[in-house]
Amino acid sequence: MRGYRRLAVLPLVLAAAGVLAACEDGSPPPQTPGPEQEESALRDLPFADIVAAAFGAQGLSGNGERLEAVDGSTFRSLGRLIGSLTLPGTLEMAVFLDYAPPSAAGPAGGVYVVFVALGDQQEPVYQPLSLVSAAGDAILPASFAAAQGVSPFRQGTREGDATASIEPALLLDLEGDGVEELALRRQLTRNSISWERLDVYRRDSGALLWARIDGNSEAGAPALAVVHYWADVSAAVGVARRWEPQPRLITVWSWLADERVTDPSEPAAELVAGGDAVSTAETADTLRSLRTFFQAAHGRLSEDFRVRQPWPGFVNGFKKTEGVRLLEVSPPRFRTQAQAELEVLLDLTEREGPEAVTRRFLVETQLVQEGGEWFLDGVEATEQREKLP
Repeated sequence: MRGYRRLAVLPLVLAAAGVLAACEDGSPPPQTPGPEQEESALRDLPFADIVAAAFGAQGLSGNGERLEAVDGSTFRSLGRLIGSLTLPGTLEMAVFLDYAPPSAAGPAGGVYVVFVALGDQQEPVYQPLSLVSAAGDAILPASFAAAQGVSPFRQGTREGDATASIEPALLLDLEGDGVEELALRRQLTRNSISWERLDVYRRDSGALLWARIDGNSEAGAPALAVVHYWADVSAAVGVARRWEPQPRLITVWSWLADERVTDPSEPAAELVAGGDAVSTAETADTLRSLRTFFQAAHGRLSEDFRVRQPWPGFVNGFKKTEGVRLLEVSPPRFRTQAQAELEVLLDLTEREGPEAVTRRFLVETQLVQEGGEWFLDGVEATEQREKLP
């Protein structure tokens, strides 16, 4: 599973020709860096070098993940994604960072993206500086954004009645064409609850612009249904994590698993000591959010799968789950135009007695297309025994 994004080596005929030419003059055959070496070289690029190249920052100091320039501007690393972002068989890295200017002069503060590849001599080659738009609907060149009056996304910005922050999550090849899409993890917080969602961006090959893919899923992209399904489950268990195991199992899940009773007033009153009206109303709103996220996830199952996995059994399967982290999604394999399968690698954190234990699973997933949309039609999870980082 972890190797599905590894790039193909040079064609054997070219490699053989290079070896023969080297043998004729007695010199050793040329060493072409492989994908793993290229990926390692990109990943090992110092954050300070990237910031200096992209922003022209001088006199950088800090701990490597948070830097300050002599003019007082600061740069905080949000993470890196490395994969085939432009062409199949090529590697490129997207570095996400949070920039805070020293004053109103210069670029606006917010989340920027530095795209970098390796040149013929393995030197870093930088694309024009990009940013995540304030609306979160695109990743685009900073110069173009400035000309269009588009500001960068700011961490902790208001989104409805919640605050939102973003970080890079993973790469995935939606169509199986060898070019990968970007997925950003959006962390949302409202009052005392917090949850995540995944936003997927596809590159416009005619411009250095990535547009967010909105909606449920596309006819040619079954992986989107999987991404959104696990994002809904992650959001649900993230909301449920606010309650201790005993009230969660006894009160919350007893109410949640009953399809006939959706009014959260009674369980909210049980969960709030002293009957404080404001706290009770807030708890009721949290319970509604919990049910809504699970309903969204259950709705991403096919009609047949929902029969095989009815609501009570579905939600009870997650009553001890405290965290879901999606790590990798393989390209889809199409059995027919309306049937596909793919693999998902994820970490599940579950309550086992007094402890929360994280385990890694490879989930074989079958999907079917119904009414123009893709739905999960079956899953089979296998625990991975590798040591978690």
